[in-house]
Amino acid sequence: MNQSKFLKPVHMRKIIVWPAYLNLKNSRSMGRRVPRHLAIENPSIEEIFKAAIDLNLSPEIVNKAYPKNWLEVRKAIVMNKKESKLKTLKEICLKIKQYRTLKHKPSRSNTPA
Repeated sequence: MNQSKFLKPVHMRKIIVWPAYLNLKNSRSMGRRVPRHLAIENPSIEEIFKAAIDLNLSPEIVNKAYPKNWLEVRKAIVMNKKESKLKTLKEICLKIKQYRTLKHKPSRSNTPA
């Protein structure tokens, strides 16, 4: 059977990203999907959303129940899928790390000491 008939067009493929997927404090069994060296400590929805915008993934924030803790409704981000889910998550982590280093980078003063 030809599987191409059943696949959605690329522009219609979506993925859901939960902050738990990127959180350094989570173990793999608790939902972290990226390697520890790429993971981020307590990523916010806003950071993930901004990174997805910069990567042209057309994100939108939705209220959904996280499958690992389905009693608690949290925010997640639904975005277009251009690469594999893992590759997309890694790119988002790198973007957030870039934002955080720019945010905490000390500004140089031109005043002599």
